[in-house]
Amino acid sequence: VKGEAFYKNYLSRGLRLAPSANQDNHYFTWGDLTDARTVVLATELSRRGILQATRARRCYATTDRNLRITFTVHGATMGKEITSDDRDLHIEYEIADADESDAAYTVSAVYGNPKLAGTATQKKLVSETGDHSGEFTLKTPHANTFIYLKITQHPGSATKRDVAVTAPVWILAGT
Repeated sequence: VKGEAFYKNYLSRGLRLAPSANQDNHYFTWGDLTDARTVVLATELSRRGILQATRARRCYATTDRNLRITFTVHGATMGKEITSDDRDLHIEYEIADADESDAAYTVSAVYGNPKLAGTATQKKLVSETGDHSGEFTLKTPHANTFIYLKITQHPGSATKRDVAVTAPVWILAGT
């Protein structure tokens, strides 16, 4: 996903945002020229449901047209802000892809301090093949932390490598 460096920079400067992936053209191929998608995790397929999910940042960006991802930290879905003094972050995720169920994936966590620019760190969590889920504990050095997943898909052919970036979960120190 192009622009991830900007995304990390904005997150480490305290902005609360979610990634998006799309394309812009003015031809008959509009919306179908690339596989880039912004996925919105709405509770209902309606204008209201989609807008609520977008405002709640329950989104991820992907260059795979049908990659499905769920991601939580301490049970909080991507896009949420939670309060916790625990620096051991319990991460859960699930990946599924209907048309590339045997692809290899690298799953990395990107985390940093939302009040300190330049603190974003990427850590590889696992390399797996096929649709799968996982649980990890990651220790953060920051009392206030954002964390999101970056998933890189390595299909059997070397011609197309897809990437997905989720919205973060923000963990704020308790007061």
